[in-house]
Amino acid sequence: MTLYGSLLMAAFLISVKPMENSYYNAAHLINELVFLFFSYYIFLFSDYVTDPYLRYVFGWIFLTVLLIDAVVNIGIVISMEIAKCL
Repeated sequence: MTLYGSLLMAAFLISVKPMENSYYNAAHLINELVFLFFSYYIFLFSDYVTDPYLRYVFGWIFLTVLLIDAVVNIGIVISMEIAKCL
């Protein structure tokens, strides 16, 4: 259910663009796509992958994507706040 909801929300964000600013629309779309990626990716930490080293590598990929998403979100927030001040 979560996977379909995330996919529908991403389609909604692409088609309707409900936010007043394009940066907010992009940020929400990026967050939704990363959440969708994580929703599928989490299955790799189950018993489908039996090799512990491979799970370890998948864990680092998971953390890297999470860090990139956090940096992008923080960058968007900082740039929007700077734009408000100017």
